[in-house]
Amino acid sequence: MPDQIRRKTVTIDGAEFIISPLTLKRTRELAKEDTETISVIAYSLNRAAGSDDTEYTKENLEDLLDAHSRTVLFNEILAFSGLRQEGGATGESKA
Repeated sequence: MPDQIRRKTVTIDGAEFIISPLTLKRTRELAKEDTETISVIAYSLNRAAGSDDTEYTKENLEDLLDAHSRTVLFNEILAFSGLRQEGGATGESKA
């Protein structure tokens, strides 16, 4: 099957992350279980990368992300998946 995964670049204070929306199957799984935010982020980043090799894990994301980045990415993934209304989570700091 050809690569038909939607992708979106999220910029948080200059750091760029490429995410993909959650599949319907993964959305159903999330509704049934208490899934950690970091696991959702890892799934989205790995899916967007399009690789069978797992690039992002809970462990390496905990070393990479701060609390703000985790929250912004999670909200962007949910909005991109149609599970939350978009807007407000740009990730850009307003100093």
